[in-house]
Amino acid sequence: MTALGTDRRSGTDRRNRRSEQLSLRSIVERMADGIVIVGLDGVIRFTNPASEHLFGRSGDELRAMEFGSPAVAGESAEIEVVRPSGETVSVELRVVDTDWEGNSARLLSLRDVTDRKRAEENARRLAKEQAARTEAEAASRAKSEFLATMSHELRTPLNAIGGYAELLELGVRGPLNAEQRQQVQRIVTSGRHLLGLVNEVLDLAKVEAGRLTVGHEAHHARSAVDAALMLVQSQIEERGLGLVVRGVSDAEIVYLGDEDRVRQILLNLLSNAI
Repeated sequence: MTALGTDRRSGTDRRNRRSEQLSLRSIVERMADGIVIVGLDGVIRFTNPASEHLFGRSGDELRAMEFGSPAVAGESAEIEVVRPSGETVSVELRVVDTDWEGNSARLLSLRDVTDRKRAEENARRLAKEQAARTEAEAASRAKSEFLATMSHELRTPLNAIGGYAELLELGVRGPLNAEQRQQVQRIVTSGRHLLGLVNEVLDLAKVEAGRLTVGHEAHHARSAVDAALMLVQSQIEERGLGLVVRGVSDAEIVYLGDEDRVRQILLNLLSNAI
């Protein structure tokens, strides 16, 4: 009776274990996460449908294959799974010890985190782009402030130079001979031109802000030519060159445009020629 009772209990225990295994298998097969049972030798013993979809392989293909990544119980990690198509999937791996069909094994839980990883990468990229935009905007503001400050600092002495030169030209400090008057006129013209260049520095900021305006008014062509010639006259004399002006002797010849920029164009052409 004792031996028979022991056999009955053993049979009951085996049936209970089989029932538990079947119940566990049924639960695992319905899980959304991939579940892989790996023997202590690293060989795959079981895969559920979710893991088969994750790997892009059938259960028959996966079973008896070795699991490529080391599986240490109690640890979690992120691994990359390469499907037969070449597509890479980011997977969160968790490992626990278990018993499978009477043998010690490891249960691997595999969760597809590809979308989450992409979202994190997009968030990092957007944050980096936002930081770059903020930095660029700060640099632009600093440049605009610098241009405004420097333009003000330059305008003040230039206006003073121009004002004193004009006073000399008017003979406030005594009469000027022809040569002195010509030199003073050059100072006045050069000062005005330099002041115009300072204003053009500000125009750079206006261009970036889309607020630059270009004049479109009638001006005498002779005035623009004379102003440009006066600015380069000293360069011409230094090099022993001669300059002949033709075609703009008529004071009534006019053009439509921006006076400062027309003068700058003429000056650039003359300077290049010299």
